Amino acid sequence: MKFSNAASSFLLSSFILNSVSPQTIVDVVVGSEIHTTLEAAVLAAPAVIAETLSNPDLNLTLFAPDDTAFAAISQDFLAQLITPTWTNHLVCLLTNHVLTSRVPSSAIEGRLEVEAFGGATITVEKKDGGIQDGLVFVDGVQVTAPDIEASNGIIHSISARPILPDCVTGSIVTELTSAPLSFQVLVDLASKAGLVDTLSNGSPLTLFAPNNLAFAKLDKHVLDFLNDDMDALVKVLTYH
Repeated sequence: MKFSNAASSFLLSSFILNSVSPQTIVDVVVGSEIHTTLEAAVLAAPAVIAETLSNPDLNLTLFAPDDTAFAAISQDFLAQLITPTWTNHLVCLLTNHVLTSRVPSSAIEGRLEVEAFGGATITVEKKDGGIQDGLVFVDGVQVTAPDIEASNGIIHSISARPILPDCVTGSIVTELTSAPLSFQVLVDLASKAGLVDTLSNGSPLTLFAPNNLAFAKLDKHVLDFLNDDMDALVKVLTYH
């Protein structure tokens, strides 16, 4: 079977275009032999994560932890992250490795604080001078393979560890103690009741947290009673 010159040219052009067609960020991650844990995390997350990283209308930057980076954190913690109970933590982890614009390493100068897609502030820095001259770091982690191109952005691979924002590592107690003007009474009572460890461990919890103003509305005798009766205090706090 013979093709006309025009048809042959069309088929050849189509083959060339398809063979060099750039991949999306998700395609690159899935095709990488050293980002298998990241691939598993993206696939375990809500579909919107993979859809975002595959969106051809976006131009993103992904700081991609490789398998060595994920091996540097607790494997029990990592196993928890990809369970449905920990979905919010996993989304927090993944989205805070993404910038909403394409930032090649050549565009990074000095030290910058930027807001990640997930809302955390991360530090991006290109070293100037010395043995690390020209190297790029994100939150103190060196970019080991910069400028991996994708059709909808660019990927910088990191190996030391993933970026771990407060929404992944922070506990309820950490959040409460960061706002003492609002929650100091609750923190003091939780400490007295021996509940600080419960509110600080790795299990995902929901706390309906009465603030200082709420406690101020209690009759003083009620608060005194709670301070004196440990069993009652524990029951009241655990009801929240």
